[in-house]
Amino acid sequence: MRRFRTVERHPLQHPQPRRVDSEAGSSDMPLNGRETPSSDPEQPTLAGVQTLKACLKKFWSLDLSPKEYAYLKGTVIFNPDVPGLKASLFIEGLQYEAQHALKEVLVPLHPEDRGRFARILLTASALKTIPPSLITELFFRPVIGQADLLDLLIDMLFSR
Repeated sequence: MRRFRTVERHPLQHPQPRRVDSEAGSSDMPLNGRETPSSDPEQPTLAGVQTLKACLKKFWSLDLSPKEYAYLKGTVIFNPDVPGLKASLFIEGLQYEAQHALKEVLVPLHPEDRGRFARILLTASALKTIPPSLITELFFRPVIGQADLLDLLIDMLFSR
């Protein structure tokens, strides 16, 4: 039999308390307190949160400088592999420029560490393991409610 302990949510989140399994091995249960993950596939699971925490821990261990972080953001944001992207060659060029700038900034900052560029890009590739819905549900849902985040972004970008 599973034993659960009730964990109160942040005041901005849905008032229903979430339940965290106190026994190891059932980390794919949603954090919304429902028994089955299939009841609401958008709810973050404990396993998803742990994956996000592991990814963040890897980034923090790199101790990126502000310049490294800025160029890494460009490398990640300019992703030519997005399905349906119309200007993928242009975006690929921007990604290449961001990667080149990141590599150039690493030389004076870390002259003795030749593997840093590869470690940074490898760590960034771990972002692909984080589902966008997890980020939405954990960080935006308490603020935007049931509104669709993509619709809100489009409204912000194209409103006059």
